[in-house]
Amino acid sequence: MAIALTAAYEDACGSVGTETRPDVLAELKGFAQLDDSDSLVGSIALPGNVPERRASRLSNADVAAIAVALLGPDAAAAGLSGEQQHSVALELLALPYNRLDDGSSGAGPSSDPSPGGAAATESPAAVPPKGDAGGLEAPYLAPLAALVCSALRVDLRHNDLGPRAVAAMVGPLAPDASRTGPEAPPAAGDAASALDHLRELSLDGNPIGDEGALLLAAALPHMRSLQCLGLEGCRLGSKGFVAVAAALQGGACPELLELRMGDALLGGAGGSGREQDAIYRLSRAVRDGLPLLEVLSLRRLTTATAYTAATLAEHLEEHRSFSVLDLTGCRLAGEGAAALARLSVVNERLEEVGLRATGAGDEGAMAWAAAIRAGSRTAVLDLRQCRIGEEGLTELLGAVREAADAGSAIPARLLLWGNGWLQAPGARSALLDLVDTGIATPRAEASEHAMLIDCEPTVVDSTVEVAHAPLEG
Repeated sequence: MAIALTAAYEDACGSVGTETRPDVLAELKGFAQLDDSDSLVGSIALPGNVPERRASRLSNADVAAIAVALLGPDAAAAGLSGEQQHSVALELLALPYNRLDDGSSGAGPSSDPSPGGAAATESPAAVPPKGDAGGLEAPYLAPLAALVCSALRVDLRHNDLGPRAVAAMVGPLAPDASRTGPEAPPAAGDAASALDHLRELSLDGNPIGDEGALLLAAALPHMRSLQCLGLEGCRLGSKGFVAVAAALQGGACPELLELRMGDALLGGAGGSGREQDAIYRLSRAVRDGLPLLEVLSLRRLTTATAYTAATLAEHLEEHRSFSVLDLTGCRLAGEGAAALARLSVVNERLEEVGLRATGAGDEGAMAWAAAIRAGSRTAVLDLRQCRIGEEGLTELLGAVREAADAGSAIPARLLLWGNGWLQAPGARSALLDLVDTGIATPRAEASEHAMLIDCEPTVVDSTVEVAHAPLEG
């Protein structure tokens, strides 16, 4: 008999505040009374960043209790290689912004500083080793691994999980982390099949570092169905970054659609040489090993330069499924922005390009103006806070007018706020021209027939107020 399982803040709990977590756990523990022949299907979505419920964020002991309730104590204790008491097929296991850690540090940045909050009274280190966790020893990483291998999509973003957590989740698949890619040592049959169904693994914001990245890279060849891999803000250095890229280039995840590897620390002692090698490896991986990739996010790479954009542009020219590239916060300057503008003309599937705070300047804006005139089909172009002057803005807005008059493609969204020269006479005149002719709308809701243009918070005439979005944190 298949039994539907849904555990989420929105529909598993009628109350908020400190009662949320006990209510959810009580409901999940009820599944422990099922017959062994029963099966469970559904989702567990318990994010810890809901403002009213920050005091109820889940700890390691809570996750262990969930695993024991759903899988049985033996399977929860065995982790990746355990045999489940019930047949569990989770569509989603989402535990982002909670208090999970791998036991190698304290409560970490996710602790709740509020008086009376859960973190003030129950840090992971203070959780008793027995009780609701079914007698499992802290830090309860085996139960987390058991839940991971029961789910199709796993979202563990912004906890405090380090390399020990990665080892628990993929350890049997990576007995020798120094050897990655298709030539990795063979794993035991049950371990090798434990994660072959996984579609999404989002670890963004967890400090796995190079050690965790090496373990993950060695296990990636066993994740043949993976479609989304999130490693943004995971403190990867060049060694871990390159290891993941090498595994992907070797065909480890042929069905991957989205890859996030921003906020990596690629400089190290080797400076730009290490950064260039890492970016070259990754761009080759996208070209040679990821034929279906659609989204690549490399936000805020600490040492990214124009070389990053030029290398990506070179290897993405013939990549026909690629559609979104986000390089927000990378120091690309005008040369890097120009390389991506040229790419948008060659690769017509490049639909969205994020260049916010990249220092694109007038050179970058003029290159994108030329690309729009040449038939670029990029639908979303983000040039916010790019230090573009009056000359570059006037040229860019003029190119949009020319393309629209000729019946050619123009961006559906052009994001420009944070470039102060929009107040200058030439840029202001070009902006008003687009609005007055109906080519563009400065309103938050884009018209079906007009481009949404998002500029500085200012009144461009007596009736039209240009839309303004608050700065992101």
